[in-house]
Amino acid sequence: MENTPMRTKQSRGLVLILLVVLLLVGLPVAVWLDLHKATEASLLRQASDLNSVISSVRGYYSKTVVGRVLAAFPARSRFRRPCQWSLAA
Repeated sequence: MENTPMRTKQSRGLVLILLVVLLLVGLPVAVWLDLHKATEASLLRQASDLNSVISSVRGYYSKTVVGRVLAAFPARSRFRRPCQWSLAA
């Protein structure tokens, strides 16, 4: 009966050590998951910004440059064919 309290203390110490080891192993996993989510959000935001820039450049090009080219080279009615494509794609 005298060994029972000592075994209880040893088992509590062992459980505490195992718990600390488990938490130390789980910490890098938690950090990795957090960084994974933060990186994904950052990449989605960058992709959205880049899409906005590309759309702005395409809109500027279609309004300004194509308009100037069409104004500089007016088509004659006998050579004009119906357009098969659109500039606002």
